[in-house]
Amino acid sequence: MNAPRKPLPSARASTQRTHRGCGGFTLVEVLITTAVTLVAFTGLASLQILSLRAAESALQRSQATELAYGMIDRLRLNRGAPGSPTTALGGAYDDESICANSDRGCTRDNDFTPTDTATTGLREWRQEANALGLNDWFAGIEREGDLFRVAVQWDDARAEGDSSSADADHASCLGGNLGPSTQEICLVTQL
Repeated sequence: MNAPRKPLPSARASTQRTHRGCGGFTLVEVLITTAVTLVAFTGLASLQILSLRAAESALQRSQATELAYGMIDRLRLNRGAPGSPTTALGGAYDDESICANSDRGCTRDNDFTPTDTATTGLREWRQEANALGLNDWFAGIEREGDLFRVAVQWDDARAEGDSSSADADHASCLGGNLGPSTQEICLVTQL
């Protein structure tokens, strides 16, 4: 017994069913996927730029901290007695400042003429600060009795972005105000 045979579908009906059943990408779907991918990559690029700025800022902060601790070590090594003028307690480092910009009224390289330990230490400190490459740096030492305050300041405008508002000024440990993009490391030690 043969079952009745079903008629074969025509070629045209078969082609129509095949095209309807196939799932493909339309041009709109491709454009949407491209747009989403583009937005994601733009976000990743922005994140990478921010990460690099933060890493550079952290490096500068580490370098400034090392510079400040270097001067603290020099002060401790050349502590001396209160009456000796070439030692820390004798006043050799009192209210000294060094900087990259001579407009700030700080000591320049040619101002270090004596060859005593304090002057040599200040000259070396300035050379180390210049070698760091901090932007518009300033370093200072203040003394109150046997308490010494060492500060290193630098402009970190690139990492801070646009912070031009006047209310972003902050106080310096050496007195006065610092601009919104100026960073400061301040260490205090007692000799």
